[in-house]
Amino acid sequence: MEARLFTAITVLIGVIVLAVAGYEIYRHPAEPRLLGTATIKIKGTGHFRGEIGTYYGETHIIEGRAPVTVELPYRQADYISANIDGPGTLKAEIWVEERIVEEEGGEDVLLFWEAPVR
Repeated sequence: MEARLFTAITVLIGVIVLAVAGYEIYRHPAEPRLLGTATIKIKGTGHFRGEIGTYYGETHIIEGRAPVTVELPYRQADYISANIDGPGTLKAEIWVEERIVEEEGGEDVLLFWEAPVR
């Protein structure tokens, strides 16, 4: 009886592990297709420094004076991020498909957006 219970629990755990791994492979394929272009707008006053980029693309160190607009292509299940800081008041926006996805303000700005699975 104990051997059957142990086997059933082992099989159940194996099924759960395979289901989770399969879902992650589906969400993050080896060569995801290009979905569109996101625009990161940095507004405000003063000098800033930060990092912008995507998970599947490249991450760039950016430094300058606001306002700045950067366009980045994004892929299926990609992440778009902007981590900006400076002494002035900054406002960063991520625009995707003609709408604002996220918006923050202050001296340190961290934005993070995950593209939907299509």
